[in-house]
Amino acid sequence: MNVRQLGLGAVFLLALGGCSTARERPEPDAGRPDAGLEPEVTEDAGAPDAGEDAGEDAGEDAGAPVVPAEIRLKDGVPIGDCVEPTAEMLAAQGCPVEEPAQFSACESGLVCRYDIRVEQGMSTQLVHSCHEGDWGSVGSLELCGIECIDAGPHAIELDVSQCSQLAPSECDDGTGTHAWPPAAYRLADAMKFSVLQACDADFEGNQVSIDFSNGCPRRLTSLVELDAAAIECLRAELADVRWECAAEVPCVRGGWSAL
Repeated sequence: MNVRQLGLGAVFLLALGGCSTARERPEPDAGRPDAGLEPEVTEDAGAPDAGEDAGEDAGEDAGAPVVPAEIRLKDGVPIGDCVEPTAEMLAAQGCPVEEPAQFSACESGLVCRYDIRVEQGMSTQLVHSCHEGDWGSVGSLELCGIECIDAGPHAIELDVSQCSQLAPSECDDGTGTHAWPPAAYRLADAMKFSVLQACDADFEGNQVSIDFSNGCPRRLTSLVELDAAAIECLRAELADVRWECAAEVPCVRGGWSAL
């Protein structure tokens, strides 16, 4: 059966994502401006209170809501490694300070990122890229992050007590060379998808989310109950891994439907 992946990366297509054979992904986000902005860290992201002894449970209880300090938010929603540039940043990159007019002239290869938008628990960033001397008709939206909620009632808790001892591994979304670096969320979602495929857990009607602590998968939830073989496989695939792209991404979520 052909199955379509509904990863949240295709929010701007009014769907939740790509395809198990040819994944739909948002346009890759633009080269990141210098992230000289202060991270927005708020209590509602699930970070433990600095006044409490949060460290005692963080390593022992993999299901605890552990969100590292580097998680940045906008309006309470994670934005991953996306950076909302100032006018000075845009000017330094040679980008128009305002969004470019349709089909206006530009330097081919120039990529400009603009405002980060938050809607329905998702954060996206507007990206314009110059191709063959003009800006084209519209920009693209890059998914930066989502609000962390369980995909369903079935949970697999993973041990993250040794996470800090693991070396972060490079993430690959399997699409080859990029004109510019894709957002961390896109890469983390692709890593999730590859693991689910390997364990035959990417089936029709399922929704899956993975929560991270400092880049290590700490909890997986699913809408549909997984069989014992899939659970054993997922535990093995997600054990002792630390994804570099997930360091600033607290969670990824998506699902599948029949084509």
